[in-house]
Amino acid sequence: MILKNDIQRFMIDCYLLSAEQLKGKEKWPGGQEEIQAYVSLAAENKISAYLYLQLEKLKADENLLEPLRKTYEGIKERNTRRLEKGLPVLSEMQRKGIEVIILKGNAIAEEMYGDIGYKPMNDIDILIKKNDLDRTLEVFHQFALLSAAPLDDDVKKQSKMSHHAPPFFDKKMDVFFGTHWDIAAPTRGLKIPVADFWKGKEAFTLNGQNFYRLCPLHFVFHLCVHLNAAKTGLREVADIVKVIQHRGDEISSEKLIQLARKAGAVEEVFEAFSLVQGLIRFKLVEDVLAELKQDLSRSVLNRIERRSANPLKILHLRTNYISKIEKTFAFFMMSEDPVEKTFLLGKMWKYYLFVPVETALKLNYEFQEATLLTKVKSVLIAPAKISRVFIKDLGPFIFIFVTLRHQWVLARSYVEFFKKKWQGKKVKRLKDFAADLGLTIDEIKDLQALD
Repeated sequence: MILKNDIQRFMIDCYLLSAEQLKGKEKWPGGQEEIQAYVSLAAENKISAYLYLQLEKLKADENLLEPLRKTYEGIKERNTRRLEKGLPVLSEMQRKGIEVIILKGNAIAEEMYGDIGYKPMNDIDILIKKNDLDRTLEVFHQFALLSAAPLDDDVKKQSKMSHHAPPFFDKKMDVFFGTHWDIAAPTRGLKIPVADFWKGKEAFTLNGQNFYRLCPLHFVFHLCVHLNAAKTGLREVADIVKVIQHRGDEISSEKLIQLARKAGAVEEVFEAFSLVQGLIRFKLVEDVLAELKQDLSRSVLNRIERRSANPLKILHLRTNYISKIEKTFAFFMMSEDPVEKTFLLGKMWKYYLFVPVETALKLNYEFQEATLLTKVKSVLIAPAKISRVFIKDLGPFIFIFVTLRHQWVLARSYVEFFKKKWQGKKVKRLKDFAADLGLTIDEIKDLQALD
């Protein structure tokens, strides 16, 4: 069942406006079928927890609140447990003189949303200085944290081509750390002024402890650059909205425009602000869009306009489908078994080339009833849409290199397989990799930090 447009619009407003601003404008789902559709749409967008907090203030019907409450309580419990286990690690880093900036949701949850359980957060994202990576790894080992890369050498090897380390997590998978020394991969070609981020950092409190986060200007810029074309929905855009609502008067449009141009991130900022503009009006956003528009080509402007023109699209285009490809690639690289690698490579190409119709429509910015022609077109161009996401993240040359390298890695695994068999050594499969971490194969496959 598709919810009425006014109910969907009110769902969006519930996430962006205060309860006081919403009073008298309520548009509730009526009847069990409509309530179920509402709850399902909220779950699909992963916005159930904060919706519950807002709707409770508005005294919504208990039949609507009850399923949202269950989701909120589960998220609040997991997020609280993550902080209880994660904050001592960060405190130890501070004690050892390692400077840390907390990024994204954990840095604004209490102040701007009023609750650490406002949304599910896979990990605690932090920014460190790259020359502190070795000492950071020592602290992670001190707390017996595990890594998706089995050796420190693998972590350091990744640091040469990436802006972050592999995820580190505890054995019970209660806490995950996303450790960054930049906010974008060097292969993207962006010139991020990370040194300025450190100079502009500001103090804040999280769970009663003192930490640092980015200043409002850099915080908004980071959120814009971090938005993923396929994974962006209401909850991602709402974080930008909240920072502007609470601290927008401290953000200079001129400085943000200058930063976007200097970093080569004009398209990223323009697209993120266009999505914001489609939902709620801010003078800051209008000024930035008016100036940056002249820097972009007509084709880019048309694509962004098609995505942002209808505000209801924000509830229907978010998909984690590309994460399935990324996770399968991670498993392909982990396994040493050539037969398992062959299966995983085939699975990855299946995901890449044969995209389900529903996902293809989302990638093509279609969310209402589509004609057969539109469906066929969306499926045919879906691989190109996926390629665009990867090229944006990796850069064109690295994307081509990684794509071609798959075949070499697979061929080499067969050679290594027979070599190890001859030497009497064990060839590790995914289940063996999981066992080394003290996990089951199902737990490895469920690792959200690999998404």
